[in-house]
Amino acid sequence: MLESHYDNPEVRSDLEIENGIDFEYTSQLRQDDGSLMYTGYGIPGLFAIPPESSSFNIVGHCSSYCTKEMLPSTGVQIHSLTLHAHTQARRMRLRHFRGNQELKWIINDDNYDYNYQVVRTLPEPVTILPGDQLTTECSFDNTGRNNSASSSGYSTKDEMCTTFYVINKKIQYLLCSSEYPVDTFMSRFGIQSLTWDVEKYERIVNSAKNSSIVGLTMGEVVGNWSSWSTEERVTWERELMYGKHNANCPNVRFFGAVGYPYIALLQTLNITAPFNDPDSFIGTPFPSGSVTYPVGATTYTPPNTCRNGEFATNGNANPSSIGVGVTGIPNAPIVTAGRLGFGSVVPSTIQNPPAVSVMRNTLSPPPPPLFR
Repeated sequence: MLESHYDNPEVRSDLEIENGIDFEYTSQLRQDDGSLMYTGYGIPGLFAIPPESSSFNIVGHCSSYCTKEMLPSTGVQIHSLTLHAHTQARRMRLRHFRGNQELKWIINDDNYDYNYQVVRTLPEPVTILPGDQLTTECSFDNTGRNNSASSSGYSTKDEMCTTFYVINKKIQYLLCSSEYPVDTFMSRFGIQSLTWDVEKYERIVNSAKNSSIVGLTMGEVVGNWSSWSTEERVTWERELMYGKHNANCPNVRFFGAVGYPYIALLQTLNITAPFNDPDSFIGTPFPSGSVTYPVGATTYTPPNTCRNGEFATNGNANPSSIGVGVTGIPNAPIVTAGRLGFGSVVPSTIQNPPAVSVMRNTLSPPPPPLFR
């Protein structure tokens, strides 16, 4: 099955679309079959960006537990990748951790453009071993949106934070992602249930502790939640980044082989199948444990000749604060180590943020000297 997505923000009726695909085949089979993998923030999951955030970071992980479950003992090689977010994304990278050490970033784009999404072939394949952790990191700018918040979702005006990559082995898995716990997110904003509105193409609040937000979109709820001071933004951003995520790496080929006949059988018996209502379905099913950002790991530092700026946080870039050595949110206002409002304890090592910059693939156009 081939599925194509079209974006028509002006809702024009005079457009004519042509689409096609070329197939190449050979009788000389390669030694190995390949696979397409997806990693990053779980697409059915929830995240939200406060209004007027000039640089808000989101991460999604492929956990070390999942790579142990998914990959052969010899590991796999990544040959090419596509970074994917929507129109508010400005910078993206795929980070690679092994034990307590960060290896070279696999791919980085300091000038992400939704209208220029291409498959990038790596100069050299990158080996991923069982036990490695991959973290997709995205920075968003939603200023100029009439003071409205942004939320995750399927529409172009919503956001994603994902990486698709091609590996040199055929495995039984297609996705390896993580997401902030849905129940914790909904409780944070007083939401009891959400549904997907097909006409509005939005997640709509069905029930809530405060009935005044029923019928609002998730973005409207988050936008109206508070005045979103700098402290509140930083606290929420750090909770999304450093808080515990549900890890996801379902054996989808196995579930597909077993699950579809099972659901078909239930339908013939007029029995409602689980997960049969996509309008109310939120969050990736069958979580595979938990995962967190690897705070305290020794970070990869690009050569000085490559440095061009930092991943800013909420527009608070400060060249004099650049440091190296441990993972953290670069250039965020320093927050005393301890509890940040949602029960997470962040080690004091995050007070020395790393310098980050261009890595394996230098992209065009060249980035500015500093983001902000």
